[in-house]
Amino acid sequence: MARRRIVRRDEAAEILEEARRILKDKDAAALVDGASLCALEAAVTDDFDESFSAERVADLLAADFWRTLKNRLAQRRSHEQAVEAGTAPVHVRLPADVAQALTEIAPSPVDAIRQLLDVTVPKCGSEEFCRSHLCIPEVPLGHPERWTCATCGLVGRADWPFNPYMAARLACSAERASALRDTAADVYARFPGGERFTVSTWAADQSDLPHRERRQAKAERSAALISLVEQGLLEEAPGPRGGTGYRTLEEAPEWLTDLLTDRRAEREAEEAARQARAEAIQRAIAEGLRYTTESGTDIRIRQTEHGMELVFPAAPAVEVREAMKLDGDCKWDYDRRRWLRMRPVAKVEPWLAQAIDAGAQILPRRP
Repeated sequence: MARRRIVRRDEAAEILEEARRILKDKDAAALVDGASLCALEAAVTDDFDESFSAERVADLLAADFWRTLKNRLAQRRSHEQAVEAGTAPVHVRLPADVAQALTEIAPSPVDAIRQLLDVTVPKCGSEEFCRSHLCIPEVPLGHPERWTCATCGLVGRADWPFNPYMAARLACSAERASALRDTAADVYARFPGGERFTVSTWAADQSDLPHRERRQAKAERSAALISLVEQGLLEEAPGPRGGTGYRTLEEAPEWLTDLLTDRRAEREAEEAARQARAEAIQRAIAEGLRYTTESGTDIRIRQTEHGMELVFPAAPAVEVREAMKLDGDCKWDYDRRRWLRMRPVAKVEPWLAQAIDAGAQILPRRP
């Protein structure tokens, strides 16, 4: 039994049109052996189902004619798909002098045009492209490790700008995103779970600033809150008597929740470190510290909560003085001719050991 030829639904109309042409031209050579033009006409005039009629016509066509017709239909279908995708070739008529000039650049005009485009048209991501398109990279608050260009849609990593132009603008965008992340974390830490607040209540911790600085800080915070509203992290919530107000979301985004958790852990770690240092200082004040000099002398260091005094028999070396000032935060008392440290230490720090080795006598500092 002969294999039935498959006809696509979108090919039926064209196959029937080709059958009508065969009937008009009385081209019996296009038919398979044993088929007649009358049978072809009967198949074409059967308009009950266009696809079924096209299949009957296909069975009546000669093998080589059917193969040629199928190839033509496939090429036309491929061309239509390319046109929809924007990849179809375009036929252009060039003047003779232009075609001659192009062949001097490359063997074919197409290759010559491609070479000219590679030279004259900047590639996406190049500095020339970004400058001409005024590209603006933006760092998402939820993904500070990435950036997206608001102009051309180009994406990349925050630590890998494509060119110096993007690097300069990416630095500003990353700094702004970092500031907004800090602002969002501060707001949600103080006003969690859909709580309403105003700029004044949020800026209450700046009431001790001078009037001009306080007004400038309030304006900066107001601008930051507007940016958070645009990012969808805050909702505008006017008061009962009007006035501008804001409200945090009932559920913060996942990245903001993680950020708040990390900062809470950092604060707890810092508080634990401060507590441990305070205990170590109190223990050092009560029990004193001991240090063995390079010559083997055992020195006991006494101090108070007000710090200590360092008395030298002679002026110490410049390196010792610089270490006491920069590392030990010591000050020179011109009247009493000695160095003063205004707070106690928890252990013998390097600058203190250096001063003792240089001959300093350590005395407890009194208020």
